[in-house]
Amino acid sequence: MKNKTFSRATLSQRLAAVSGGGLWRTLPADSSLCLVEGRLAGCKVMLVASKPGSFGVDECADLQWALQRGRATGVPLLLLIDSAGAQSGGEIQAQGSLCALLREMLDARLAELPMLAVLGSQVPGAANMLASAAQQCIYSQHTLLAMPGPRRRPSAPQSTLNRILAPCRAAINDAGRLTEDDLDAYANAVRDWLARPFAASVTPDTLRQERQHLSQRLPAAGTHALDGPVLEGDTLRCMLGRPFGAADAIALAELAESACVTSRAKPLTIVVDSNGQDMSSPHDEDPDLAQYLIHMALSLRRLARAGRQLRLTVKNGIAASLYMALGAAAPTVEIAPGAVICTSSSASALFGSPAEARNGLGAVM
Repeated sequence: MKNKTFSRATLSQRLAAVSGGGLWRTLPADSSLCLVEGRLAGCKVMLVASKPGSFGVDECADLQWALQRGRATGVPLLLLIDSAGAQSGGEIQAQGSLCALLREMLDARLAELPMLAVLGSQVPGAANMLASAAQQCIYSQHTLLAMPGPRRRPSAPQSTLNRILAPCRAAINDAGRLTEDDLDAYANAVRDWLARPFAASVTPDTLRQERQHLSQRLPAAGTHALDGPVLEGDTLRCMLGRPFGAADAIALAELAESACVTSRAKPLTIVVDSNGQDMSSPHDEDPDLAQYLIHMALSLRRLARAGRQLRLTVKNGIAASLYMALGAAAPTVEIAPGAVICTSSSASALFGSPAEARNGLGAVM
């Protein structure tokens, strides 16, 4: 086992390494996920592991159950994630499952449930967003973190792949820990995390500090100051006519908080029409778009949990990742007749593979 890399190890080998070979109790699961409970480094923990492959509706339900159990018991949650992306199909059910799962993760963060994401070689799209919702991530130099799935990357140049490999992410993300692609190294990193304080509180001050840090990472050419989200009374409009980017996520979070200060009693409606996410240039992928979407979602979810009424209205189109983030935060979601959830419409420009601009409501990232 010592000679095997984590990224190429089987699920059983990963579990054996991370769990330390101790006695663990298997929990019921209705999907391909493996759910176990036991003790590690003197702490009781729950471990949820995905097999390399697609993440579907059943996996969402099982992980939701694990998060609810974690919140009820306060037991730290270890998430072993290695995914080829979310499954298409199921239309509204598939999209709703991802929104519900991310909502559960956001609520777990707000409840200060300790969560660690232990990442394999493939963490695209929805899996990337789920990993970003944990307090910390562990990954190796071979981990790919990006919004497009592997099918978008077959002919990508090495310079493009280098930008989404974990070493680049670790250089800009304090919540990421880079370790060797080795089973023992991963196991030691997990034990180190368990020995430290688990979960910081999510407060307006900590969110503002994080937002300032994220804003400083944005390249000047990647901002959309003139045509970004606009607050009009109790309506926050994202009628962009272009892809939704990292700078837009920061602006939307700031405007939503401003609206809650000036008008606490009325519902805040977020109206969106955006034809995907910006991957035609490195401006949004380089700073890690998933982190910005999760920051936005966490900011909005905190407002909703504090009693602010939030509504999401989708007019014509919305990126699947943006729908996942906003749908997780807003208790009420309205989709106009004929509106579609978009795939990575411009991913082909970055990754060199064909991509349909729109693929209907069943297109999940």
